[in-house]
Amino acid sequence: MKRFRTGDMFLLIFIVLCITGCSESIKRSEDQHTNQTTTQKVQAENLVNNYLTAVSEKKIDEAYQMLDATNLPNKENFSNSINSVKISDFSITKSQKIDDANYKFFVNYTQNGSIYENVPFSTRLTGYKWYIVLAKPEDAEIIPPKESKTP
Repeated sequence: MKRFRTGDMFLLIFIVLCITGCSESIKRSEDQHTNQTTTQKVQAENLVNNYLTAVSEKKIDEAYQMLDATNLPNKENFSNSINSVKISDFSITKSQKIDDANYKFFVNYTQNGSIYENVPFSTRLTGYKWYIVLAKPEDAEIIPPKESKTP
């Protein structure tokens, strides 16, 4: 039977430590990515909740500042639209990660007495800040109300 020399033993220990260290480094990297993804989702979800709160409370300037610049509506039209609706009872029902910088949330809410379900709200990370992405009118999905709360 061959005997290990001291140099061989150190080499073996070094290889085992390298393998263990590499696997720990990979696991740590995966954990950091998971934590980052969770944080991003929470930030985007908070944005949707804050936006709907601002809309329901008629805080036009606050809601308008949360909109992504790529399809920013005319502020007067936006203001008129917000003032003409009454939003209440909103809740996020599910979310969908599109990529690291884009999430879609599906929201149930009541608008002017009618219940709407699974209305999509898209969000986008630009730099370090999340924004609501409004669909272009020609791309907007028409969601009919599920039911009306008023007789």
